[in-house]
Amino acid sequence: MRKRLIFLIAILVSLLSVACSDSGDTNVPEFPEEPSDAVSHTVIPGYSSLHIDMFENPVYVDEAFVLYGDNMRFVQYGECKGVGYINEIPREGWTLRSMPMRAGAGYLISELAADGCNMAALYVDSINSKGNAFVKTLSPQYGTFGRFAVNTKTINIGATQNDTLLYLIHPTTYTVALQNTEWMTALPNVTYIQLFFGNNDSGRERRNVIHLSNGVFDNVDIQVVQAP
Repeated sequence: MRKRLIFLIAILVSLLSVACSDSGDTNVPEFPEEPSDAVSHTVIPGYSSLHIDMFENPVYVDEAFVLYGDNMRFVQYGECKGVGYINEIPREGWTLRSMPMRAGAGYLISELAADGCNMAALYVDSINSKGNAFVKTLSPQYGTFGRFAVNTKTINIGATQNDTLLYLIHPTTYTVALQNTEWMTALPNVTYIQLFFGNNDSGRERRNVIHLSNGVFDNVDIQVVQAP
């Protein structure tokens, strides 16, 4: 009798445990929700252009399903379930001007401008029997892909040094501005900013400030000091 009672209690505990586990999982989504501001496009290869918010120029798709555009870089994010999965920016693998696309894969597109870099995510949902592609794009707000960070806050250069690189530890959408543009210029890229300097013939130290912003998380000022 006692063994039978223990057996029944064990079954009851097991059933209660399963019920609690099932009820706790009901609010956990299987996949990330698609962002409400994702834009759907029907792409006819060779005839389509994607107009992405914050981009100055359209992204084109040629007859072979290759993405291309002026002043743009492309990288494949990899297999994913939707544009909502694309939540970080790879540092490696960026190609100049063009990128083949395929169904079920995500991509990141970077448009370079004189004052910074804009990012967008693209996901190829499917390609039908007629050869038309159905894609979604997301023009994230500044900071969507993570906090803004650089490899240094102070740059020291020699009097005759012509250029150096400022690396972005976490690439993202950003704008760049210089306090003084008379002897220094900045050329934005995806993972770094190339800085160019004129020779310092003044006989005294001179300073400048690079203002970087991604609009949400961080505004970063980098001090530049050029020796006499």
